[in-house]
Amino acid sequence: ARTRNQSMDTREQGYGRPSSPFQEDAGGASEAVGIGEGTERAESHGHASSTLPGTSLLQQATESITSTIGSASRTLSGMLDLSAMSEEEARERARGAAHTMNMLQHASMIVQMENEDFMEEHAEMMKMSGETYPNLHREGVGRGQELVDEDAPASGAKYLPGKDAYAGLWPVFASRFWIDALLLILLGAFLGLACIGYQYAITSGPRAYLTVGNAGYPLENVGFGEGQLWWIGIGAGTGLVVGVVRELLNLRVYLGFVALIQLQDAGVVQSLKVIVCSILSLAGSASVGPEAGFSAIGGGAAALFYKYILRSNKRADPVRYKYFILGGMAASFSGFLPAPLLGMLLVWELGLPPMAFGLNQVHFLSLLAMAACPAGAVFFSLGRRSTSFNPVILEIPGVLDYNPPNYMFCVGILYGIMGALLAVYYVACQLLVKAAFHPLKKAAKRIVGERAGRVVVAVVGGTLYGVVGWALPLTMGDGSFQLVAPISDASEIDTAVLAASCFLNIFTYWVSVESGFVGGLFTPLLYSGSLLGAVFSNISQINTQVAVSCSFVALAAALIPAPITLCFFAASIFRLGAPYLFPLMTCCFTSHILFDGTGIARHLTGELRAKRLRRLRRQRKPTTVKDVDASSMDVANIDA
Repeated sequence: ARTRNQSMDTREQGYGRPSSPFQEDAGGASEAVGIGEGTERAESHGHASSTLPGTSLLQQATESITSTIGSASRTLSGMLDLSAMSEEEARERARGAAHTMNMLQHASMIVQMENEDFMEEHAEMMKMSGETYPNLHREGVGRGQELVDEDAPASGAKYLPGKDAYAGLWPVFASRFWIDALLLILLGAFLGLACIGYQYAITSGPRAYLTVGNAGYPLENVGFGEGQLWWIGIGAGTGLVVGVVRELLNLRVYLGFVALIQLQDAGVVQSLKVIVCSILSLAGSASVGPEAGFSAIGGGAAALFYKYILRSNKRADPVRYKYFILGGMAASFSGFLPAPLLGMLLVWELGLPPMAFGLNQVHFLSLLAMAACPAGAVFFSLGRRSTSFNPVILEIPGVLDYNPPNYMFCVGILYGIMGALLAVYYVACQLLVKAAFHPLKKAAKRIVGERAGRVVVAVVGGTLYGVVGWALPLTMGDGSFQLVAPISDASEIDTAVLAASCFLNIFTYWVSVESGFVGGLFTPLLYSGSLLGAVFSNISQINTQVAVSCSFVALAAALIPAPITLCFFAASIFRLGAPYLFPLMTCCFTSHILFDGTGIARHLTGELRAKRLRRLRRQRKPTTVKDVDASSMDVANIDA
C-alpha cells in the first residue's frame, strides 16, 4: 500500500494529474510516454520514456519479500527438526513456523499481484501509444501490434502462476505443468501400491482376532461385558511393543494429517517412524485412526521422490516442493477415503489457498488430480474393491427415499448442534485424561527413569483400553471395522450400549493418545458421532437416511475445518441423492460454526491454562509457556 501511494505521489509531483478516468486507471502512464509537458517533466526528473513510475519501488519490494522468504525458509527448516527437541518446544515452534511462513507467503503473493497489475496496466497504455516496454518486444513494426513476452515458452503459451493458460499444448514439455503432471502420475501410482500394503497391515490382524470366540462381531454379542478377557492382554502387549519401538526410534512427537497438510512439509525419516508405529498401534486395536500413517506415506514418499527423482530440494523451488507434498497426501488419501476426489477436497480445504502458491484454483486442483487419480486406480484395481469405508457394507437399512421432506434441513441443524455439544465433551475428556495421566507420568519417571517411564505409561494405557474393550466391545479398535453396527444394525443393539460406547470410545481415544500410541483422529470422530446418532435414531422417528448421514459427520465437522469434504463424503458413502446434500450441509456448517467458529475449544483450553498459571504463581514457580504446558504429553500428536 505504501508503494502504491508513493508511486501516486510521484505521478502527481512529476507528471501532473491525468485528464481522464482512463488515464487514472492506467496509473498516469499516458503523460509519461510522450504527450505534451508530461514528457518534459519526466525527463526533468531523470526518467527515461520507457521507465514507469513506481516500477522500481515495486521491484524493490518484490526482491525484499523474496529474500525474506528465502532466509525465513532456511530458519524454519532448522526450527522444525522435531526429533531434537521436547514436545513443548516442538509444538510451539511448529505453530510459530507455520504462522510465519503463511504470513510471508501472503505478503509475497500480494506484492507479486500488485507488481503484475501495475505492469499490465502500463503495458496496455504503451501498446496503444506505440512505445516499447521492458522484457517485451513487438512482432511487426506497426502501432498496436501484439506484445510478446520473451520469457514465455517456445509454444507461445505463458506459464504464469495464477493465469488461465498454464498448460501449453505443443511442444508438450515446454510447459512445466506437463512435466509435473507426469511426475505426479508416477508418484500417485507408487502411493496406490503403498496404500494397499499399509491398509492390509492395519486391518487384517484386528479383523481376524476380534472375531475369535464371537464370529458375529461387531453385529452380535456387543453388550456390557461381552468382550473377550484376553483383549486386555492384547492392549497391554501392544502398549509394550509401541512404547519400546518409539523409544528405539526416538519418536518423541509427530504431526498428524491436519498439521502436515497445513505445514506442506514432511521428513522422510520422520515419516517412516510414524508409519511403523502407526501400524503397530492399529494392529493392536488401539483407539486411534489410520490417517497419520496415510499422510506420512504420502508426504514422505513425495519428499523422497522430489529429492531423488527430481534431484532438487525444497529451498530451490519451495512452491513446487509444497504442491508435490500436497499431491502425495491427496494420493495417499485415495486409499483411505471412498473416492480420489475426496482426498483432493480434503487437501484443498485444510491447506493454504492456492493463490498462496501463485496458482489459481483449477490449476492447483489439476495438479492434485494428477496424483490422486492414478493412486485410486491402482488401489481399487490391484488391491481392494473398497477402502475401510465400504458403501456396500455400510448400507442404511430400508428403502432409500430420494425425496425427503422439505423440513429435513432443520433436522440437519439439530444434528449439527448435537455434534457441537459432543465436541465439548470431546475437549473436556481430553483435559481430564491429560490431568489424570500427569501424576502417572511423573511417578513412572521418578521410579524407573524417563525412557522406561514412557514405556510403562504405554503399557498402562494399552491395558486400560483393553479393559474398556472387554466391558464394551464396540470401543475396541479405530472404529472402521465396528462402524457397520451403528449404521446398519443400530435397531438390534441396546440404546444404552450405543450411548456408553460413544462416550467411552472418546475416552479410550484420549487414553491411547496420552499413553503414546500413534494414529489419527478422523476415523474415531466419525465412529463416535455415528454411535450417538444411532441413539437418537432408536428413540425417535427421524428419517433414517438423514439421521445416519448427518450423525456420521456431525462430530468430525465440529473439530476438522473441512465441512465441504465431509458433506460429499457422507453423500458418496451412503449413496444419497442430491436432496440429502441440503441437510448434510446444514449439519456440517452448524456444527463447525458453533464449535470451531465460536472458539469454544480455545476458550476451554485457555481457561485451563489460566488456572495452571494461577497455581504456578501460588507455588512461586516460573510461569513460562513450557511450565504452563508441563502437564502435556512427552509424546504427542500435534493434531490432537
